[in-house]
Amino acid sequence: MQRDSTAKGLLENKKWYLAYQTGLENLIENEAPGICRDLMCYRLLLSLFKESPEGCQDLLDDQVTYIENQVLNELLVVKLEQYRNQEKIPISLLGDKDKEEE
Repeated sequence: MQRDSTAKGLLENKKWYLAYQTGLENLIENEAPGICRDLMCYRLLLSLFKESPEGCQDLLDDQVTYIENQVLNELLVVKLEQYRNQEKIPISLLGDKDKEEE
């Protein structure tokens, strides 16, 4: 994705969804179907998940099949489910405000 000027510009502006969508579309267009392409797509989606779990979910909700391998798909779905089901901690429990926060 770093070689694609469009995707790179989107990344710099923190437009995760659009940047990764562009990268994934380029992969689908330029790589032959198979496990190698699926792994590259999985790695991109996993990278997006680390930056923006919601953006990753949005891409998967688009009903575009980026990964044909069922095992990789399931791994990604499990990560998203774990994220959605994690316990939410109220920010007030994180501790006292420091001077900068006040």
